[in-house]
Amino acid sequence: MPRGSQLGQFFGGPAAITDETESGWLVEHAVIAVNSKKPSKVKRRPYPEGIYEQEQQQAHFESQAHAWREKQRQRREAQQRKDEQP
Repeated sequence: MPRGSQLGQFFGGPAAITDETESGWLVEHAVIAVNSKKPSKVKRRPYPEGIYEQEQQQAHFESQAHAWREKQRQRREAQQRKDEQP
């Protein structure tokens, strides 16, 4: 499987980018580290997340949002019932 392919992008990590892109990132890191006052503090660029991981995070966020909205709806209904009682 060549680096930077759609399958690599799906799973993320080093397989998600091409060798040329990674080489560019390494050069960028070297230039920034050389010109930095604290070169040991300069961190390399992280590899991209995969599409699969992004989809999993999105599904998790949506389920959390749905649960929160449902909880708020139940609270509103309970408050309305409480306000209606004499």
